[in-house]
Amino acid sequence: MNDLIINHIAELILPRSTDKPLKGKELDELNVVKNGTVVIKDGKIVYAGTHTDDYDATETIDASGKVVSPALVDAHTHLTFGGSREHEMSLKRQGKSYLEILEMGGGILSTVNATRETSEDDLFKKAEHDLLTMIKHGVLAVESKSGYGLDRENELKQLKVSNRLAEKYDLDMKHTFLGLMLYLKRQVQMRHF
Repeated sequence: MNDLIINHIAELILPRSTDKPLKGKELDELNVVKNGTVVIKDGKIVYAGTHTDDYDATETIDASGKVVSPALVDAHTHLTFGGSREHEMSLKRQGKSYLEILEMGGGILSTVNATRETSEDDLFKKAEHDLLTMIKHGVLAVESKSGYGLDRENELKQLKVSNRLAEKYDLDMKHTFLGLMLYLKRQVQMRHF
């Protein structure tokens, strides 16, 4: 007997079979099955396709009016950082350049300062909130980059928070140390002043 059947799926998004990476307009072409069914046994999908009543399971979910799709992968995330640069979007829309924003106290160095000033526990709370939002929207695989500490202590603090999140939540999380990249980026930025 199967563990789970998800039935009457309004739109089931399935991966396309391909022997090469997709690019350009190919990325917009989805394999959408109307009124689909997914059958799961021992944690593995044993059937995904058009609706069928050929399977039994201990649990059934009626997904009428719902969309079921593969989990999303966020392959470039700076998950553990302090502060926010949301306000810079309006400056960019006004035509401000990155260097102008940097001269106004914004840019990556403002986030570096905020990360340094944020405790590990507060950094964890902020990153956890962001991660839960990502999960809610279907992300189950994350590359969590450091890069906002700009020194050993704070880069390690970011990676510790990332590890704590990976231990707490059941998702595929890879950790990337980007401290040196940020150091090099800072050297380039300083040449512009």
